[in-house]
Amino acid sequence: MKGVRLYPQYHDYKLTDPRLAKLLELARGLHLPVAFSRWLVDDRQHSWMDIGGELTLDSLVPMIQDNPGTFVLLNIYGPVKDAHLQGLRNANVYFDTVYASACVPPDSGYDVLRLIKEFGADRFLFGSAYPFRDPISALVRLEVVNELDLATKNAIWSGNAQRLIDRRSG
Repeated sequence: MKGVRLYPQYHDYKLTDPRLAKLLELARGLHLPVAFSRWLVDDRQHSWMDIGGELTLDSLVPMIQDNPGTFVLLNIYGPVKDAHLQGLRNANVYFDTVYASACVPPDSGYDVLRLIKEFGADRFLFGSAYPFRDPISALVRLEVVNELDLATKNAIWSGNAQRLIDRRSG
């Protein structure tokens, strides 16, 4: 096993649940990254009876601050606030690039260049949302960022994820 992926909004527990803190402690002891996905199903296309919901950075950041470990934040969407940056500054956190862009209109996606400057390019993992979305657009979205050199793009496309996985076995 290379990591743990949790869906509290689907499994009906809060990020403040003491059992989650225990699970995070166990994962940390095994050097496993813990991934949280903002959602599993896009609200715009699911049944009104779906119990799901959406995790937000407003709820994830305090939990990460309270629990040391390695975290992967998936499907982050919308602006990353200064308060989020401050809260994650000392955390061992990775971001996927599903909604990342270097050309960000307000309230959509997140500014990948801003976050790379804040956290370093080694904290970004390529994300495409495949098979639910076309992976080519996610590749192109990163390819057109002229401020990133090819080595950095290659690290984001695969090298960073490989390093994260390899550190578990090393």
